[in-house]
Amino acid sequence: MIKNQFEYNLTQEKLKDFKEALDELLKQKQDFDDLEFELYFNAYKSQIEELETEIKQYEALLNNKEKYLKIESIEDLPNALVKARIMKGYSEEQLAKELGIDRETYLRAERNDFENFDSTTLLRLIDILGIKLTEEVEALIQLQYEDLESKLTNAGFDLSFFKKKLSYSDFNEYSVIGTASFVERLLKIFQVSIKDILGNMQLGFNLTALNTRFKLPANANKKNIGFYTAYANYIGQIALKATSHLKSKSIPDNPKVFYFEVINRYGELTFENVLRYSWDLGVCVLPLNDKGAFHGAFWRVNGRNLIILKQRIKYESRWLFDLLHELWHAIQEPDLKERTVIDYEDAEQVMQYNEEERIANKFAGNIILSGQAEKLVQLCVEKSHGKVEFLKSAVQAVAKEKNVPLGGLANYMAYKLSVQGINWWGTAANLQTGDTNPLEISREIFLENANLEVLSENERYLLLSALYGEE
Repeated sequence: MIKNQFEYNLTQEKLKDFKEALDELLKQKQDFDDLEFELYFNAYKSQIEELETEIKQYEALLNNKEKYLKIESIEDLPNALVKARIMKGYSEEQLAKELGIDRETYLRAERNDFENFDSTTLLRLIDILGIKLTEEVEALIQLQYEDLESKLTNAGFDLSFFKKKLSYSDFNEYSVIGTASFVERLLKIFQVSIKDILGNMQLGFNLTALNTRFKLPANANKKNIGFYTAYANYIGQIALKATSHLKSKSIPDNPKVFYFEVINRYGELTFENVLRYSWDLGVCVLPLNDKGAFHGAFWRVNGRNLIILKQRIKYESRWLFDLLHELWHAIQEPDLKERTVIDYEDAEQVMQYNEEERIANKFAGNIILSGQAEKLVQLCVEKSHGKVEFLKSAVQAVAKEKNVPLGGLANYMAYKLSVQGINWWGTAANLQTGDTNPLEISREIFLENANLEVLSENERYLLLSALYGEE
């Protein structure tokens, strides 16, 4: 963004240089092969268009007749302050004088999005520039962090986690705009009114409403699961917006058909290939890397399928199993525009009573194990003589004998035992093989399919923070 006459003149000079370079390139076209010429041409053209856009935006601000801006979000305030200064015809030095500060302090404030201004100085600047604020934005600017922290903590909120996820940089309780931006994002995610934050009454997030939306387990209040689930859902909807160009297609519900679709398209059944096939069908798969809450979630939002994978175990076979499991949820009730199924970490015992969960696991197991999931489990039981302590060697022997993935068979056996109340996941983890990183693969493929340009700056930040952040 051009902020003053000096930058405007400099941008004009840059534009002239790039246009001259493009003209020279066109004259020498015969000296380049087609691909090389196209690369240079597109690079120059893109830079010229970007500079022209910046110049037009600056000129439009100088010629703006309304001479005021209305701000409805803290996110828009820093840029709006610069735009309003230009529209009002203030130089940085003139505005600094109006505020009673030196020019360098003001310039530093603009560079840092006014993070160092206190609420009094910020509101004074807004008044000088004639910017109109909504009641909510003005209230956010005047928030006292100490009161906010106390209310959120008493409401059972995990502040340390959300400070990392929702703050552009290290959270600074003395930054008015930083605190206001943080709270504004909370309001959007948890659908809380600013009046609830500012009121004298005890702040209470509506877990009953969260339970209705996300079918929380009984211990949701104790373990902050409801808050995290609402956050993940919000990030997921940003991911859906970034992938809105993808068309949803029918997902095969027959394990054999699904298996051969992947083989015919990609050659072999691996986590990466199944993931790419899922994206081919318009399923948005978002990987997260936070502790607790759930290890997999499925949402259908306005007809779009969204899967969130959140598995701390970095083995391909486990991620493959979870992905196929969630795809079964995506297959169900295709006529519904909205659908939610969340696999909470502490609710595995519920699976034995949940028909859809049992079938989802069989669907995943039969794809991974070539349609022999139950048969292979029975062979393992026979080889171990029904003794859990002998199962590890039995699973290894059966996997080798039947030429099926050891990790996949171990995971399916662990699931079958969990239904009986036996935790065999630790042993299954010790039987995993391979050195690929499914989290990194998932991130890369997500970014291949996402168009981040359709997102606001705030949405891009929140999405990438969720995608790459670790608790």
